[in-house]
Amino acid sequence: MFSSASYVDVLIVGAGPAGLTAACWAAQYNMSTRIIDRKEGRTKTGHADGLQSRTLEILESFGIADPILKQGVQNPDSCHWTTNSRTGNIEQANRYESDPKGMPGSRQVLLNQGAVEQVFNDYLDSKAKVCVEWNKLAESFSFSAATEDDHEEWPVVVEVKSCGEYGV
Repeated sequence: MFSSASYVDVLIVGAGPAGLTAACWAAQYNMSTRIIDRKEGRTKTGHADGLQSRTLEILESFGIADPILKQGVQNPDSCHWTTNSRTGNIEQANRYESDPKGMPGSRQVLLNQGAVEQVFNDYLDSKAKVCVEWNKLAESFSFSAATEDDHEEWPVVVEVKSCGEYGV
């Protein structure tokens, strides 16, 4: 079953960090936006749990860095681990300081991806009145013939289908 027609400037398929960031950018320019995702809800466990300095700067430009900084673990050291080919044991291969000398402004935060997504969702709901539509799948799309004079024309048509758990 297909949902009723909607007309938006931007349709975002996928409500992960990239899709939510795109929606935040669109909100900065008051673009009408719709976000769909085939999952039943936001990420529950970690997938991409680290945020680097530049990412935090972008989040600050949206005004949403503070909740992430308050919830996250700031400036953690990082390590690379490997399996010792002789013993089969897992061993620390390298360790990197979180704030290397001579690197002002370098910072990182660790926070569960789902918690980061929730901060994005809260921002989009309050700023742009945009909510993710879960269990929705972009089934097909086509281009319609737009004319140069007709600014009311919507040249891309996307058929959105409601789907069950995990998009199947």
